[in-house]
Amino acid sequence: MLIVGTDSYTMTYGALGAAGASPGFSEMAYVATTGTLWFKVPKSIKFHINGMLAQRVMSKDVILYLAGKYSENVAQYMSVEYTGPTAQKMSLNSRMTLANMTAEIGAKFVFIEPDEKVIDYLTGRSKNSFEVVKADTDASYEQIYEENVANLEPQVSLPFSVDHVKPVSKVNGVKIDQAVLGSCTNGRLEDLRIAAEVLHNKKIYPDVRLLVIPASSDVYREALSEGLIDSFIESGAIVCHSVVGPATGVIWDC
Repeated sequence: MLIVGTDSYTMTYGALGAAGASPGFSEMAYVATTGTLWFKVPKSIKFHINGMLAQRVMSKDVILYLAGKYSENVAQYMSVEYTGPTAQKMSLNSRMTLANMTAEIGAKFVFIEPDEKVIDYLTGRSKNSFEVVKADTDASYEQIYEENVANLEPQVSLPFSVDHVKPVSKVNGVKIDQAVLGSCTNGRLEDLRIAAEVLHNKKIYPDVRLLVIPASSDVYREALSEGLIDSFIESGAIVCHSVVGPATGVIWDC
């Protein structure tokens, strides 16, 4: 399916094998009026990713690493395809994060080949029948990038652009005032579980504010039932309701 929306991260649908794009508000008004939209067919590039990710190295680290290595413009108005055993082993939530942040390297569309994880997720959620679409065996690409992420560290994006990226070992000792666990790339249940594990029986440093924002009301309920919310509160974090929040600077929504 082709899905358009005003949110720049509509391409998250690429994790489900759909083509999601954000044409902007004025174009969306045109879509709402006519049901049609003009697109330039993008060229395609592929990232073939190998290597088992180390403990607590996530799909967000992978996309930050790619942005830092190849720049925030490497996929400008292109369709990005992720292949390889690393992408296929990722949970569906991790693939959504990977697809979502592909917007940060300029992509128009993103595609991760659907498998049983996608079919299981969509079954019972989709009201319509759907067809699993895969890349043609003879598909051509503008560029193919081979990456091995077995030794990848957690990555940190520094001011003032997303491709100003360093491994966490290179920013050791940098003082922070606020941390956010949430948004469309870090607020899913698997993220909350890892954070709760890290914070277990610990307290947030007094000079740092930690905001925890579950990605959806369903995630919030699951986190409550698993005791994750209690763990965050006990550590001194501020737990907010499910909003975009700090992603747009709206920190008073908590």
